[in-house]
Parts: sequence; C-alpha cells; structure tokens
Amino acid sequence: MSSVIQHRGPDGAGFALLDQGTLGLAHVRLSVIDLATGAQPLSSADGQVTIVYNGELYDYSQHRLDLERSGHRFRTTSDTEVMLNLYLEHGVECFSWLNGEFAFVIWDAKFRRLIAVRDQFGVKPLFYHRTQDELFFVSEVKSLFTLPRVNRAFNPDYFVSGFFGIFTPDTHLFEGIHSLPAGHFVCIEQGVWSEPRPYWKPTFAPRVSMTFDEAVTGVRDRFTRAVSRRMVADVPVGCYLSGGIDSTLVCGLMSQQSSRIRSFNIGFENTSYDESALARRIAGHYGSDFETIDCTSAKLADDFERTVLHVERPLLNPHSIAKLILSRLVRDQGYKVCLTGEGSDEIFGGYPYFKQQMLWEMEQSGLREDVVLAKSLLKKFFQIEKRSEGSHWSRFITGTGPRPGYLQHPNFLYSKMQAHQVSVKKLIHPQFLRTTTVKTPLEYFEKTFDTTELQSLDSFNATRLLTLQFLSQYVFPCVGDRVDMANSVECRIPFLDRELVEFTDQIPAKHFIDIRELKEKKLLRVGFRELLPRFMDAEHKHPFMSPNWRRLYETPSGREQFSDLLEGRLIREAGLFRQSSVTLALFLWRLLPQWTPLWRRLDTVIGQICSVHLLYRRMIRTADAGDPDFPLADCTPGAESRADK
Repeated sequence: MSSVIQHRGPDGAGFALLDQGTLGLAHVRLSVIDLATGAQPLSSADGQVTIVYNGELYDYSQHRLDLERSGHRFRTTSDTEVMLNLYLEHGVECFSWLNGEFAFVIWDAKFRRLIAVRDQFGVKPLFYHRTQDELFFVSEVKSLFTLPRVNRAFNPDYFVSGFFGIFTPDTHLFEGIHSLPAGHFVCIEQGVWSEPRPYWKPTFAPRVSMTFDEAVTGVRDRFTRAVSRRMVADVPVGCYLSGGIDSTLVCGLMSQQSSRIRSFNIGFENTSYDESALARRIAGHYGSDFETIDCTSAKLADDFERTVLHVERPLLNPHSIAKLILSRLVRDQGYKVCLTGEGSDEIFGGYPYFKQQMLWEMEQSGLREDVVLAKSLLKKFFQIEKRSEGSHWSRFITGTGPRPGYLQHPNFLYSKMQAHQVSVKKLIHPQFLRTTTVKTPLEYFEKTFDTTELQSLDSFNATRLLTLQFLSQYVFPCVGDRVDMANSVECRIPFLDRELVEFTDQIPAKHFIDIRELKEKKLLRVGFRELLPRFMDAEHKHPFMSPNWRRLYETPSGREQFSDLLEGRLIREAGLFRQSSVTLALFLWRLLPQWTPLWRRLDTVIGQICSVHLLYRRMIRTADAGDPDFPLADCTPGAESRADK
C-alpha cells in the first residue's frame, strides 16, 4: 500500500503494528521540517499514543512553547510531535484551534481509540473504506486497490453529481470509497464506528456595522501573517506565479520577507491563455528569480494519462496536466515547497458568477436606476469575461428562472445544476443509471446540502458555501495537492489561513466586489495597493485556464489516446455512457466552431469521458499491485530494543 504512493514521500517510509497486530499505521515522508529526526509513525514516550501525519501545522513553535510550560518534553523539532502532544494535553478539543493543511490519524491505546482528522478546507486528502471486518484510511485510492479483497467499481451516484459539477463532501468516483469531509474528524473507540462530525465550519455571520476600512485593515494584517506562517521550513520555499492578483500578492509579500524568492510559472505556447510575459514582469518588479515552462499541446497530451492516475477522477480540462508539469519543474529545480494563490476566488468571491449574480439581483431590485445600470453592466461583463464563459458563467443562464424557497436570490450554481437535469439521461447509460440512489443532480443536491442553512444566508455567502465544496472536491484534487505531490512538492495556501477565513466570514458582502467597475477582490486591491505593481491596474485576470481538449486531440499522441479511449468496444465494456450519445458528441466536437457555448460544453464532456475510461482500464479492470519489497522502517514502539536483543 505504501509503495504506490511513495511519490508523496520519497524521503523515508515507516510502519508500526499496534494493538496486538490488529492495527497497522504506515507513512511515507516528504521531509520539510526537522529533516533529521522527524520520522513517522511517531509515538509518545510511553508508546501509548501513535500518530501518522501529513501536511503542515502553522504556529507550531508557539504551541510547543505552551506545551513545554505544561511539562511536555520533546525528542524532535517536528510539528508532528507538537500535534501529538496537543492531543495528549487537550484531546479532540484541540482540533478546532489548528491552523494548517493536514490529514492525520492518531491511535490512543489507553482507550483503544482511533481518530482520523482532515483540515478545515480539505487541502490534504483522506479517504476511508469500511467493511464488516476492516477499516482503512488512505491518502490515495490506489493504496486500497493494491489489496485484491477490496472491490474495484465506479460509484453510480458520482455520475449524477460530481460528473456534472455537483461536488458534495462525501461522494467519490469509486464505490465504497468515502472522503472524510473537510473540517471533520471521525472516532472509532473499542471498535465502534461513529459517523464523521465537524470540529470547524465557516460561520458566514457578517457584522453589518463593519466599515470597508475596517475590513481592508483586517484582511491586510491577517493575510500578511498567513504568508509569514507558510514561509517556515528547513528547505527553500518558492511560489507559483500566474500573473493574477492572488499569486502576485503572495510573491510580493514573500519578497518583503526574503531577499531571494524563486517564482515558477506555466506558459501556453503564445495562446490567449499564456500569461508568462506578465508573470515575468511581476517577478522582475519584486526582484524574484523567475522560471517558466512552456506547456505545449504535445506536452499536455504526453502527461494526460499520468495526471489522471494521480488525480484519480475525471478532468474537466487540461489545466490539471499543466499543474503537474509545473510541479515537475519545481522539483527539478530542487524545491519541495511553494506557496500558491489557490482559495482566493472561493473566499473573496473571485469567480465571474459572483458578479453575474449581483447583476441579476440589481435587475430584479425594482429600482429603475439599478435595472438600467445592470443591463449596461451585463453587456460589458459578457465582453470582459468571454474567455471563461461556459465554465464560470453563462449568458444562457439567467436570474429569472425558477428557484427553490431556500435560495433567497438567483444562484448560478443552482441554475447550472438544473440545466444538467436532461444531460444525465442523455449521456449516462440507462442500465447504469438505474443503480443510482438518486436520479438527478438536483435531487442529489437537496439530499446533501443543508437547505435550512442556505436559506439563512445572503446570496453572496450562499454561493461561497457551495463554492467551498468545489474547492475541496475538485480544485485541490485536480490542480492542487494531487498534482503537486505527484512530483513530491508541497504547496501551501495562505488564502486558506484559518484566522483570515474566520475574519472574512464577518465581512458584509457589499465590501467584496466593486460591481460598478466589475472588479472582483476589492478588499485585496485596496488593502495592498502599495504592494501591487501599478501596471496591474490595467490587467483583467481570468480564472486560471489552459488550452482545451481539442488542442490535445490535434497532436499525434493526443489523437491516438483519445481515439483509443472513445472507441465503441471500450464504451460497451465499461457500460457507463450511451454509445450513441458519445458518437454524436464526438461528431459535433470535431465539427462545431470552438467559440460556441455548445462546443465548450462538449469539450468538457469529451475530456471527462476519456478520463473515466482511462481510470476504468488502469484502476477498475486492473490495478497496481504495489511492491512487496518496498522498504519500511519498523517504528513500532519498542522495535529498537527488540532488535538489539
């Protein structure tokens, strides 16, 4: 099981057999802090409590000082041992205090208690699989599939939810595999399973009295601290730099705290998606060393299969491949750690649909001035956001459609889900569809989300709540942790600092977006006006995007792969999709102009179908059996003394 995820930790591997052999913990290590003595699994001095820990705990130095004052003694300088002692001192109550990106499992022999915990935003993966006799926790599903006794099959419910962009906390592509929801922990005591429960959740409780200046100051101070926290490491720390405001702020703040920052960038062979020239200019402004890699369509096609197997889910577009190529560049340059700008769009309402929803509300306000202004701004919006049309907004989805009572205002994500109601029946094979527990994305949505909570929120925060699911269930797996750790690179995300997010939950919605100028992230633009280069004022940043699947298909490698993955025999064997629908989609995809909304939807579907069929071949029909000779150090308490004897 460990051998197939050694990319997550090439610097060491260990195991511990506990509870008279009924429990095994194993860990592969990417050494970032305490390079010499931070091996895992790590046990308390008396051997009663053992932890395996993935990720980073920020402010761990302060936690360590507090614990030492309480009498705790440390054998290492790692944040893992700090986490272990926080549990020893405070139990599960300490989880809500943590600030970091982590997933960990603790065994407490005194109570025969096993606890698994995932960070507040789901940056780090943690899956589980239960049978009548066994329980597994893993960082990647491929570890489970090394075991012949684990059934390998697709989860039918995913094909009426995640496949159509309805990402929910617990629905995974594979049958019987569950994702521990972000901000949750699960406890198994004396062999009795308790359902996962939250230890932290966003509150979305705006303080209506908060002024814009107060909001700006609070964001500026907390984000500056968030970047500082994530620069602590015993190895060099770089940053990803795309050319947008988010990564620019990260690079700028890092440059204020260190004289030599290296920034890494993806280029796209002089296409409209290529922002490498702007990123190079930004790096020069801050005096940062700059590295870029040109992701040609041929390179993207060559790494398609590897990316899908690391991500373990369908890809909506090729930007996941580009991020994997970028992390390989980072590792080749000798870096293990980078800071990134992910999370800002979700926390600060940066996606275009946030603005589109605000304009819909203005249209329906009943105030003539607002209605006239909204119609004018929508025309401008259609022009400046054209590149992200179809993925992050749609001119064919309007705010006038029917909506349920639990949504006070028009909601793009809900409307998009409604638009997929018919698509499910058209695309998914009817025999496979009969095995789902729900039949439509809308039904799945209402079964999963707390509609009472949605009803209590204003439109901006209701959309932020739904968007956070997209963050943990698609963004991190597909353009974050999984493609970074594929090349043994740890990426840290200051925009998801717990202190910062808890503050933004108190900010009134009106402070986030300058709707009259159609400018998102007003708080960041104003708060860091002195830090941002002046030339960025004229730039309009789109969400990170890449060339489409058709560009890959037009390369020799891409054509060969796609033709193979879309051929009729494989469609029939997998039994997931209607063959006639796939044939029609492929015909229109080749025929229609690439600027049409229908073509863009087809491009996404084609990439997903190819991804699913690839996973069917490599993870369902066959699976990596792993290396039985993979070396693991015995970290079981008492192992050294037994070896000496």
